[in-house]
Amino acid sequence: PGWTLAVDVPAAVDGLMEVLDQLDEEVAAAGGRLYLAKDSRQSSEMFQKTYTKFKTDSHFISAENNLDQPFCSDIFSRL
Repeated sequence: PGWTLAVDVPAAVDGLMEVLDQLDEEVAAAGGRLYLAKDSRQSSEMFQKTYTKFKTDSHFISAENNLDQPFCSDIFSRL
């Protein structure tokens, strides 16, 4: 059990990306993760830092490893 924090902020706020990057680091330092379905700006580095078991967890399906799958996630293309 842990805490969940969700925040919707207009993307046009000056300096927002820098603040979000700093918050990402704080979340990672606390052992947290970013919500994949809602965070379109998460870097590959941050994903790998916070989802350390993604290569061994069966619910993470990569199109590269499952070419016969009819559906795949765009997040793997990005990350």
